[in-house]
Amino acid sequence: MKKLTFIALFLLVGSLSVQFGSAQEHSDHARRKIEQFKKMKMIEVLDMETAVAERFFIVYNDGQRSLDQARESLREAVRTLHELIDTDSATEAQITAATDRVIKAHHAVEEARATMTKNIREVLSARQFASYVILEARFWDEVKQRLEQMRDRRGRRSRR
Repeated sequence: MKKLTFIALFLLVGSLSVQFGSAQEHSDHARRKIEQFKKMKMIEVLDMETAVAERFFIVYNDGQRSLDQARESLREAVRTLHELIDTDSATEAQITAATDRVIKAHHAVEEARATMTKNIREVLSARQFASYVILEARFWDEVKQRLEQMRDRRGRRSRR
């Protein structure tokens, strides 16, 4: 079953390059599709009753929105800092202030993640929460590994 779900993921991601023109559209759409796949994987792995699943996904989606907002603030703070250090006229005080904003944004991401995890823990049983933690820890690594395998296979086919 695990192999079947990753095959579905590869077919899904593979079809994206045909559907979208710009790299940003492709990236955003691919991320949304992978997040949908992740939610399907959560349903499968966590084996939740309907009522628990409804509460879980409300909490998960709220937490994910907060985490996405915190990550966007971090990206913006880093972008600002990068632009600032590329400017010859930036003062040490400006650079220090911008660096502090990046550090604060990092803390906000960590806090959003911790709050999301705490709220999810309150919804799931101990066993389900343990499975969730494992899935979160491994999911993106597995996706990256599978995508690399897919690229390797494509590379071998194009050299033939």
